[in-house]
Amino acid sequence: MNINTKELLILIFGALSAIAIGTISWNAFDVVKEYRSAHRLVESNHIAELTLKAGAEIAYERGLTATLLARGGEPDSQALLQLQQQRQNIDQLCLDIEAKLVGFIAEYSDADLRPHMRELDRQRSQLILRRAEIDEALQRQGSHAEIRRLWIAEITEHIAQIDNMRRTLMAPHSTEEFASHYGQLIRESFRSYLETSGLQRALLGQVIAEQRPLTAEELKLIYHQNKMIAVVEEKLNGALQFFPPSVEISEARQKFVATFHVKYRKLRDAVVAAGQLGSDYPVDSLIWFQAASDAIESIIDYSHAINIQINHNISSVVDHANTTVMLLLATIILVSSIFAISYRLIFVRIIRPLTLLEQAANTIAHGDLEESIQIGAKDEFGRFGDTFDAMRLRLLEDRRHREQTEQELRKLHNAVIYSVSSIIITDVEGIIEYVNPCFETTTGYSSAEVVGKKSNQLRSEHTSDETYQEMWSRIKSGAVWEGELQNKKKNGDLFWELVTISPVMNGDGVITHFIGTQHDISERKAMEGRLNYLAYHDDLTGLPNRMLLNDRFHQEHARAKRKGEEFALLILDLDNFKVINDTLGHNTGDKVLVEVASRLQDQARSGETVTRYGGDEFVILLTDIGSKNDLNIAAKRITDIISEPIEQDERTLHVTCSVGIAIWPNNGDDLPSLLSHADAAMYSAKEQGRDRFEFYTDDLNQKNELRMEMENELRGAIERGELELYYQPQIDLITGIITGMETLLRWHSPTLGEVPPVDFIPVAEETGLILAIGQWVIEQAVEQTIKWHEMGYDSLVISVNVSVRQLEEPDFSLLLRHILKKLPMAPDKLEVEVTETMMMNDPKKMIGILNEIKEVGVKLAMDDFGTGHSSLAYLQRFPFDKLKIDRSFIKNVDNNEDAAAIAKTIGAMARSLHLDLIAEGVETQEQVDFLLDCGCNAIQGYYFSRPVPTADFEKLLKNSAINSNDKSSL
Repeated sequence: MNINTKELLILIFGALSAIAIGTISWNAFDVVKEYRSAHRLVESNHIAELTLKAGAEIAYERGLTATLLARGGEPDSQALLQLQQQRQNIDQLCLDIEAKLVGFIAEYSDADLRPHMRELDRQRSQLILRRAEIDEALQRQGSHAEIRRLWIAEITEHIAQIDNMRRTLMAPHSTEEFASHYGQLIRESFRSYLETSGLQRALLGQVIAEQRPLTAEELKLIYHQNKMIAVVEEKLNGALQFFPPSVEISEARQKFVATFHVKYRKLRDAVVAAGQLGSDYPVDSLIWFQAASDAIESIIDYSHAINIQINHNISSVVDHANTTVMLLLATIILVSSIFAISYRLIFVRIIRPLTLLEQAANTIAHGDLEESIQIGAKDEFGRFGDTFDAMRLRLLEDRRHREQTEQELRKLHNAVIYSVSSIIITDVEGIIEYVNPCFETTTGYSSAEVVGKKSNQLRSEHTSDETYQEMWSRIKSGAVWEGELQNKKKNGDLFWELVTISPVMNGDGVITHFIGTQHDISERKAMEGRLNYLAYHDDLTGLPNRMLLNDRFHQEHARAKRKGEEFALLILDLDNFKVINDTLGHNTGDKVLVEVASRLQDQARSGETVTRYGGDEFVILLTDIGSKNDLNIAAKRITDIISEPIEQDERTLHVTCSVGIAIWPNNGDDLPSLLSHADAAMYSAKEQGRDRFEFYTDDLNQKNELRMEMENELRGAIERGELELYYQPQIDLITGIITGMETLLRWHSPTLGEVPPVDFIPVAEETGLILAIGQWVIEQAVEQTIKWHEMGYDSLVISVNVSVRQLEEPDFSLLLRHILKKLPMAPDKLEVEVTETMMMNDPKKMIGILNEIKEVGVKLAMDDFGTGHSSLAYLQRFPFDKLKIDRSFIKNVDNNEDAAAIAKTIGAMARSLHLDLIAEGVETQEQVDFLLDCGCNAIQGYYFSRPVPTADFEKLLKNSAINSNDKSSL
């Protein structure tokens, strides 16, 4: 064998190191095993304590729940709160145990615990469902024996499963774990103690709550439980004789004896004796449950004191394992230090210099002269290294000079080859001498196809001759030219390039070549075109936008002014477009807008401008109008073409529009004026039934200004205290007593005066102010009704009208719940009135909305019944409590047979559907008599009282109470 000095030294030290490492590793295996077992013991003992606590807490919930179920009557709020708190504590404790177990299984690969975890998860899910059933049962009075039996059985099974998991967890896995096994036996005894006492707590709590004697089977079970407690206690006392005493154990035992043996057993024996004799129990179920829980708590404290001693024993095992590990680590460090010091001395003095000299020789042999040779020694090795390094420096100086020249040429070559711009080199006559790869990729011409030819091969007819003349003049003068050229590729495609041409001069300053750098900017040009288009067009429909409309208006304005002609501006707004968006989605709404835009564009004449002004609003600029009749024809053509059915996503949609027309110069000279006046005409068309067009008039302008003023004033009406509620009484036809009242809103505006609801309510609905006003009305009405209830008129029902905007709010039912919670009034004392017409706009949707409101507990009344053409099928599905006969029928019942017949039919319909019936607008005694014959329950109208303020209504209440027995007052 040919082994050099360095290899021999390394071989000797390697052998010694292997022997030392093997010996230490052999001992380290046992030490690590002992250390890991000790820490496993700590983790498992901690989890066992948590499971023991969980079992006690779950047993507490079992007993408390069984006691509340057994009581049967209205549950005690304090007990329910205690139950909810107990459930939260248990859920959090179970989450802590689950997290600990997951980490424990991952750390120690304990597969035996997985089946227990899965079973516990299944039982927890079942108990959560059972809790929900129990909560529902507690809201109902009566016996809950079956659910109580299931609950006790399931939760007892759950406690047993927790105990099984703890036994599996605490099963010894090594010799060291037997240190805590004896303590585990004591813990299991306590667990039996707790479970048996918990079952006894639940059984006697149930019997006391039901106020019945103990059955023979229950007495036998109690006897068996007492005997089991005695056996467990005897075993526990025997085991504890050998357990090390401590102050904590002694104090806990004294508390246990005083609480469990003295107080609890005395009370338990008294309860059992009363239950056996059938006499009254000495305590109620909740007091018994608390006393039993205190006794069980003393068992838990006793167990906790012993657990402290068990943990102390386990800590001793862990400390011993930690000490062993530390000794092992100290040994490893000591041996390693000895070997390291010895090896370093030999390495520094012999091995390292030899290695450095060998590496230097190999490096130079491979041509690498950059790395200096530094031996770092003062002996023979150091002097030899210095001589070797001097030779390296001389060789390096020669090579650097050669490489510098090569590097400059390589950089220039790569810059041209890999440039992202096309580069062309020509002579002074424009003959191409070189093109780079980017030129070939961009133009489609290969180098062979263009070298030797004129550079104008890419020239297109889209660049003027003047541009090329200016370019050649500039570069031949020695200056740089830069500009944009639209050139042509080999395949004929046009493309834009940003071109920079620079002259190249020799040492005498004579131009010898031109270098052209050309960058493809076609995408940028296309983007500029796209942005320019979007600046003047709507992205969705492609129609001109407001900016382009403004430009076209000024062009038409100048033309019409010059020629003395008129032109018109039309504003078109789709009717009820919000319904399409809300019901079918914005995607369908966008498709409808695109179709409408297409139809408007198709019907437009040359020179006319159709723009999308925003949302579902379009503006059309009509030119060359001959007469008003021509405008009538054009507007009719537009409304007709829009009203044609739209087939969209396998649906047939029917869309209409309202159109407002303003004429230049009669209705305004500038665009804002014409738009404002056309908008006013469009709103007039909507108010007159939609699907029509209207011309602007001065009256419309006044009406629009009044409407805007009304909107502005209405926005602050609540804050300024200008709104007031009036109340119109509803009278029981039989007793003559006021049973309720309808809330009516009045607006006392300092600026506009007394504004009728028929004027300001539509404005509030259109602007969305109805939401805030409606909420204010409900809150004020409920608050006032509560005051009247407190005055003794507790049977009054307050009726409030709501609009479709309020109903369509997704959280309207939540709003009612919030108000009735904030202003505590029984929900059935609030009645929500909804008009029949509102229902029939979208019956299916309204059924869902009304059902949500009905779940709040409030009453529902259909207002203006008989005017909305509702079908009996839908009426049966609406969850109404009351029908209100519209005043239009009541008005003529005494002189119009048709009106009388309709009123009688409505009465018969209400009786068949088991609905209350009230008539509004009653003004004469004859109408009252007729309504009595129709079976009407109540009336409302001027015959009894107009709507009045709060103070006047209170007078009506007092008079109603005084005259409640005088039916002739009707």
